[in-house]
Amino acid sequence: MEKVYNQSFEEKKKGDDTFLNEETLETVSDDSKVLYQLYAVPWPLSNRDLVILRSKWEEDGTFYQVDISTKHEKKPDPTGSNVRADLLGCYKYEPIENGT
Repeated sequence: MEKVYNQSFEEKKKGDDTFLNEETLETVSDDSKVLYQLYAVPWPLSNRDLVILRSKWEEDGTFYQVDISTKHEKKPDPTGSNVRADLLGCYKYEPIENGT
């Protein structure tokens, strides 16, 4: 889970070439942080940015992650060419037999 939760920008970029930027705005606790992310979209659309609260926890060897849009004083609503997107993402990571 830590590999996913704390994955570097460079690692994320390998899997998604539209991923332009990520910044940790605030570490709320060991299990929650506020992130800013920026993604490219094709012309004629404007790039999309997100401010999300990312939380994680573990139950019986299964790991959960929830990303939900939020507001943060360090990244007020965009006034330039970016468009603020909303997100609700729920992820479950569990070990598989003979896997990782």
